[in-house]
Amino acid sequence: MLTGCVASGAGTRCPECFAPVTRESTLEHCPVCYGTSFEGGYWAPVAIRGRKSAGPVQTQLTAHGESDVKTVTFAILDYPHLEYKDVLVDLRRNDLYEVQIVTPTELKGVTVHQSLTASLLGRNSVEYRVPVAPATSAALY
Repeated sequence: MLTGCVASGAGTRCPECFAPVTRESTLEHCPVCYGTSFEGGYWAPVAIRGRKSAGPVQTQLTAHGESDVKTVTFAILDYPHLEYKDVLVDLRRNDLYEVQIVTPTELKGVTVHQSLTASLLGRNSVEYRVPVAPATSAALY
């Protein structure tokens, strides 16, 4: 079972970190907006049924040395419509993934499902503080 957290992109700007001049969040790990620059950061989580497929682990060179990035692909239905930087929560493993690429599949002009490429977030990511209530999510079986 997955839960999707869609970045709000609307509402009141974060009182802690929003910079009006640059119109961006100045704190990557802001506890109020989770780095989205909007208070609360995300809409209420939505239960999503889908299939997760393992992807490659890519090593990238960063300012702090080498970093391994684990990517996975998800196939989900057309709702909710996910976008870049939205968050998926794997409730079984308590893993959080950030959406990198969304590829919709259409049939006669109607979106029928979405193929997502997402990267696993590190355990120190502020997104792990986003409240997700697994008790309210329907069981997969």
